[in-house]
Amino acid sequence: MNRSLCRKSISRLKPNLDRNDWLSCLVSGALLACAFPPWEISCFIWIAFIPLCFRLSEHDAHTNAWLGFCAGLLYYGGTLYWLFHVTLPGMIILVIFHSLIFAFLFAMAGKFRRKRYGIPFLALAWALVEFLRGLGPFSFAWGFLGHALYSWIPLLQMTRWFGVPGLSFLVVMGNLSLAESIHFFYQRWRVSTVKSENTAGRKFVDGLSAHGNFAPAYLILTCCVLLFLQGYGIRIVRNTEILKKENGIPFRIALIQGNFAQEEKESLPPEDALAVMLHLSHQSLAEKPRLIIWPESSVTVPINYWPSLVKEIHDFAVDNSVHVLVGSVYGEYQADDAWNFYNRAYLFSPDQTIDFSVREADLAALPFYDKMHLVPYGEWIPLGRYRPFSFIETLIKEAGAGIFERGREQTIFTVDGDIRFAVAICFESTLAGPAAEARRQGADFIVNITNDAWFKRSAGLKQHFVQCVFRAAENQRFVLRAANTGITGVVNANGGMAKLIPAHAPGFCVVEIPLCRNPVARSRP
Repeated sequence: MNRSLCRKSISRLKPNLDRNDWLSCLVSGALLACAFPPWEISCFIWIAFIPLCFRLSEHDAHTNAWLGFCAGLLYYGGTLYWLFHVTLPGMIILVIFHSLIFAFLFAMAGKFRRKRYGIPFLALAWALVEFLRGLGPFSFAWGFLGHALYSWIPLLQMTRWFGVPGLSFLVVMGNLSLAESIHFFYQRWRVSTVKSENTAGRKFVDGLSAHGNFAPAYLILTCCVLLFLQGYGIRIVRNTEILKKENGIPFRIALIQGNFAQEEKESLPPEDALAVMLHLSHQSLAEKPRLIIWPESSVTVPINYWPSLVKEIHDFAVDNSVHVLVGSVYGEYQADDAWNFYNRAYLFSPDQTIDFSVREADLAALPFYDKMHLVPYGEWIPLGRYRPFSFIETLIKEAGAGIFERGREQTIFTVDGDIRFAVAICFESTLAGPAAEARRQGADFIVNITNDAWFKRSAGLKQHFVQCVFRAAENQRFVLRAANTGITGVVNANGGMAKLIPAHAPGFCVVEIPLCRNPVARSRP
């Protein structure tokens, strides 16, 4: 009896997909993956689900789930493959987990897509799932459908109201309504060939008209909304550029890219790495920047216990009358021979006073920001003080990554009296919430500092950079990005990319951004 139950359970778990099913999974998964870097054929995102939709059944949720799961494996495997440079088990877990989400959504799609409000309901469910993926300590807001549209600048302007999930809503609406419209008109054409005296054929046509005539209406509605948003976005982009030119005050910023491989960062003496960063910063002074930005973990040792490094950076800021934002590590010694480390950004300014006569440099005068949203199983381990989780924490430390304490609050840095900006460190650029909070607190622009050396020469570099495009468009703020190995550059307030330093090359770029001096405009997009 138990054996028969086990056999039935196992048989239910089998995919039971035929050749056409596998082919539809392959085509849909490939189209989705090709819409993202490194291929970046973004128009594929509008038709990627159509092969899958043709194979969905209204009465077989099991098969529908397997269709979504298999397509999800190919999609996420093709976009997140670069994670194996960081953690192969983590990559496998992430791909499987998000493919299971695909399975759930396509199981729903088979049941609801041909109901009266089925298409908008499914599109809303998809957008809600993406929104939830960006919340909480385990958030992974990567690979949203809307991210494929980062180069569609006018359309990006809608993200100020609905975020990236709003774009994904339109993508799902477009895919489902187009697939169902094709199916509807094809069936009508096929049945219309039946002789008029065929009663069964006439009944089928009538039933089809009553059952499936919502998809063409939703397709027309989606096209009209896209056209409206495109036109409205073009107008917003044009007006914003005019306002910035007329009312903006120019502010010069230098972005530094040291280009240290991860293995080099771990073995290179901190004095040598600092010499490279200072050399590039000295070169940038020829273009008279007021603020110089270094990447995440430019100083890889606890900066407060290396007064000599602090003194060099401080002297550079004072001697050249310039502000320097430095990504660093801060160490906090505990009484039980333990340490707490923080992934921190310090702002050095010409008017600051630092005491270098003590073993631990007194950095109380320096404003700083501690990374609040740490990477799960990369920078922090849930229950890491207890077994078996402590074993995972040990493995991560041995791999060269850091275990950090979480920051407590957003910091708004101020330079030159009233110019304000916020900092997002590494993966924080993928989260809409912190950037929106920085805008509400009056930040004139947003800085993203990161160390993407972990990604090596993979598509992860470009996928990470384009996250800044959405943070800029959502908040109508410039986003300036300094990355250790690239991609370093600036994204304007409408989401357009400019002034980029090529990946895997040391260098700097100086950008001039117009800052709005209207206090009311500072707190809203």
